[in-house]
Amino acid sequence: MRKLAFVFGYAGGVLALIFSFIMILTVPVNILADLSADIQDDFSNENVIALNEMGLLMEKEGVTDYSEDSMAAFAEEAAQKSVILNDTEIYEDTMAFMYKYGVHFAVSMAIVGISIVFALVAFIGALICRKAPTGGGIMMLLSALVTLLAAIYTGTLIPMVAASFLLTLAGVIVFIPKPVKKQALPYAQPYYRDYQPQQPYAPQPQYTQPQYTQPPEYTQPPEYTQPPAAPKPADTQIGDVPTGDVPFPDEESQVFAEPADGDDIKE
Repeated sequence: MRKLAFVFGYAGGVLALIFSFIMILTVPVNILADLSADIQDDFSNENVIALNEMGLLMEKEGVTDYSEDSMAAFAEEAAQKSVILNDTEIYEDTMAFMYKYGVHFAVSMAIVGISIVFALVAFIGALICRKAPTGGGIMMLLSALVTLLAAIYTGTLIPMVAASFLLTLAGVIVFIPKPVKKQALPYAQPYYRDYQPQQPYAPQPQYTQPQYTQPPEYTQPPEYTQPPAAPKPADTQIGDVPTGDVPFPDEESQVFAEPADGDDIKE
C-alpha cells in the first residue's frame, strides 16, 4: 500500500508543482482580462478621465501608502487638482474599483506563492511516506486541500484538480490499515489438577566413550568336500554266481566230543 501511495503522491506532487508555476503567468493574465472587460462594461467617460488624472498625479507625486483610506484621500486630492473634471464622487468610485482589483491581484499572487510552497510540501510528503507514512500522508492531504482552494480562488481549477485528486488518493491510501494476518492460538496452559510438580534435578551420568576393540581375525571355514560315491553293484540275475568277494556271516565252529575207545563200546 505504501508503494502505491508513493506512486500517486509523487505524480500528484509533480503535477501540482507544474501547475503552480504555470499559475504565475495565467493568474495575472486572467485578472487583466477581467479588468478590461469590467472597464468596458461599467466605466463611463468620466471614470476614464478620472482614472487618467489619478494615474498622472500618482506618477508625478508618488504614493507610499496603499491603504484604502489613503487611496480615498488621494482620489479626493486628484479631484481638487484636476482642471478637466472636479467631481469628487467619480474619482472615489474609480479609485474604489481600481483598489478592489489591486487587492485581488496581490492576494492572487500571494496564493500562487502559497500553492507553489504546498506543491513542494506534497512532493516531499510523497518521498517520505514510505518511511514515515503518517507524516507523509498528512502532508499530501493538506497540500491537496490548499492547492485545490488556491485553484478555485484564482480560477485555475481545471488543471489543478488532477493533482489534488492524486494527492488526496495517496493520502487516503497511506491511512488504510494493513490486513491482519491470522495468528496461531496461544498454547493453552494445563489445568491445575493436571499439573505435576517438577522433579528435582538429578545429575546425569557422564558419558564415557567405549573403547574400541579390534575384532578377531576372520578365518575362512573349511571347504566342504563331497565324499566319493560308492560303486554301483553289478546287475545280477537269478542263477548267476556273483563275482567278487561277498561278505558272509561268520560261521560258528562246532566242537564235537572225541569218540570213545572201542573197548568201551558195548555190544
